[in-house]
This record gives sequence, structure tokens and C-alpha cells, in this order.
Amino acid sequence: MAVVEPNVTRELQDIRNDLISLRKDLSELAQAVRVNLKDETQHLREGARHALDAARERGDKAIHTMEHRIEERPFFSVVTAFIVGLLAGGITERRMLMGRQGGRNS
Repeated sequence: MAVVEPNVTRELQDIRNDLISLRKDLSELAQAVRVNLKDETQHLREGARHALDAARERGDKAIHTMEHRIEERPFFSVVTAFIVGLLAGGITERRMLMGRQGGRNS
């Protein structure tokens, strides 16, 4: 068996120590990343919650405004709804007719 020189033995021990240090550093880095991701996720959740609350509040306000306008002018509201229905029906019927014609030409 060959005799290992003291320098080689010392270098091997240095490499082992470096690997141990690297393992420790990687573990600390992984822990820091976990904490950072957890904090960022919490921040995003809070932002989403605030946006949802704001949207809900705007929606509630819009509904309240529409209810108030309908109560103020019920006849106008019914006529407006009827006209919108006619327009929507006309658009839908036109699209259906155009779709049928496109199928015949192909």
C-alpha cells in the first residue's frame, strides 16, 4: 500500500471541511429561500384579498346605484330593458344566420 504524503492528507481534509461548509451554506440558503417565499406568498395573498374586497365593494355600489335608478324611474327601466333585449336578440339572430350561410359556402 502506498504511503500518503502529509500534504495530500491535509488537502483531503480541507476538501472535506469545504464540503461540510458548503452543505451548511446550502442548507441556510434553502431556509432563507423558504422564508422569503412564505413572506412573498403572504404578501400576494393580502394584495389579492384587498383587490377582491375593493371589487366586491364597487360591485355592491353599482348594484345599489342601479336599484336606486330603477326605483326612481321604473317605466324607463322597463323600456330600456326591453330595447336592450331586442338589440341582443337581433345581434344573436344575425350571427346565427351568418353562421348558417358560412357553412353552406364551405
